[in-house]
Amino acid sequence: MRQARLVSIAFALIVAAGSASAQQQVPLPMQPAPPGPYKSVPVTLPPRQTDASLDAFRKDLDEITKKKDRAALAGKVVAKGFFWQREDSNDADPKKSGIDNLAAALGLDAPDGSGWQALANYAADATATSLPEMKGVVCSPAMPSFNEEEMEKVAQSTRTDAADWAYPTANGVEIRAKPEAGAAVVEKLDRVMVRTPPATGSSS
Repeated sequence: MRQARLVSIAFALIVAAGSASAQQQVPLPMQPAPPGPYKSVPVTLPPRQTDASLDAFRKDLDEITKKKDRAALAGKVVAKGFFWQREDSNDADPKKSGIDNLAAALGLDAPDGSGWQALANYAADATATSLPEMKGVVCSPAMPSFNEEEMEKVAQSTRTDAADWAYPTANGVEIRAKPEAGAAVVEKLDRVMVRTPPATGSSS
């Protein structure tokens, strides 16, 4: 399953307004709706991109992540001009080096090694797409295609956000009754957006 990065998902939060003399109400965080049926939103995966130089770069990254070699990684990152695009803002700190910004973006210093694992996952993804607004910049992994309007409706009806959704990278992914290889198959997933359960703190 791949985590979805949804674009422009808007949520409505209704806060009851009391009288001026009433005690001020503090709005509670929005809670997702209980799991239930929702409309399927098909996903089209981006095409694989073949580029010799990019393939070589991915191979280097793979070796670096296996060793968790921060110094070697620093040699692959621009010293200046690093950008960290999130929504409509650049979260990179211009006072920090490229490697320090990358470490912050990925969480490379996380004790559980999750930041390095995320980098390994990115390096293993063979999809990429150019960014028209940034000449010479290639983004990988590339975004899948889906109906954003339909996804927005589903997100609103389930009161969820982007972190609650993922998509299979192949058709026919088996869902089993228990987290065991021999457990009975209860369903097979098409390539659609899937609402994922909250993290439990363990990984497989």
